[in-house]
Amino acid sequence: MAEALAEFSRVRYGWKFEPEAMRILPEVLTGVEAAIDAFNPSGSSVILPVPAYMPFFGLIESMGRQRIEVPFVNDGGRWMLDLAAVEEALKAGAGTLLLTNPHNPLGKMFGHAELSAISELVARYSARVVADEIHAPLIYDGVHVPYASVDEAASGHTATLVSTSKAWNLPGLCAAQVILASAKDRAVWDSWTQEDTHGISPLGARAATAAYRDGGPWLDALLTQLRANREFLFQSLSAIPGLKTIAPEATYLAWLDFSAVDLGEHYRLGEGPASYFLREAKVAFVPGNSCGEASADCLRLNFGTTQPILAQAVEAVLAASPR
Repeated sequence: MAEALAEFSRVRYGWKFEPEAMRILPEVLTGVEAAIDAFNPSGSSVILPVPAYMPFFGLIESMGRQRIEVPFVNDGGRWMLDLAAVEEALKAGAGTLLLTNPHNPLGKMFGHAELSAISELVARYSARVVADEIHAPLIYDGVHVPYASVDEAASGHTATLVSTSKAWNLPGLCAAQVILASAKDRAVWDSWTQEDTHGISPLGARAATAAYRDGGPWLDALLTQLRANREFLFQSLSAIPGLKTIAPEATYLAWLDFSAVDLGEHYRLGEGPASYFLREAKVAFVPGNSCGEASADCLRLNFGTTQPILAQAVEAVLAASPR
């Protein structure tokens, strides 16, 4: 698997690393927890950009770590991480930045310049990055930039977590991967995670190898379908007055801001839009406040489905929305 992943990363992203940099683990969340503990065992706090993938909140809390949330801001129609807030968190003693690249739920691609700026900050304060890059193959235009590839400093302070579970629909097969460029980091990882390798699936390893080695044409076809779904979804939802959106650059996730939408007489005071649409449209969204308390008026939608199912959901949402 290591050779297949290294070759896939070289061809797809231009990221070159030796196969021996890879370690296998049951799932990405396992790796996130292990990497935080292995490389910052002091119990230092974790920087979490928000909105964030829902399980990260509970994971950090279960580890007994303090969570420092830093926001993304809408900068002319692109989501940008608030680097000043990141630096303040690092000044306050945060030891780890948990970076999701591409971002879930925003669907944001990080560019080289932005990642380089993050790397400079992290290196200045001798911190670490845990990079969840599970959605990396799902880029619509351009090329994914792995955080660890931007410069030597990033390569040396990063644990990169990847998997075939999102792009090739292989969740549950328990064969994620962590990439550690530093030989010293690999030695620390191997000593720290001896028991965390339990649960790795040989079948999952074979499936991941096949996906990286032979799954390129299938992935390209999937991206064609997801592009069509994305275009249909955002064109359709543009009919809702006040809805604020930024089309995702990656992933199959849409982040929808209903804060300026008047949902009318059937909207109950105090309920979020997720509860409203579940009741009125029978469509289940991920509530925005599951991704951060400041996002109570937002919704996360997975559009990685068939066009008929997506069309049915969109029709129901439009019927329950002002026009």
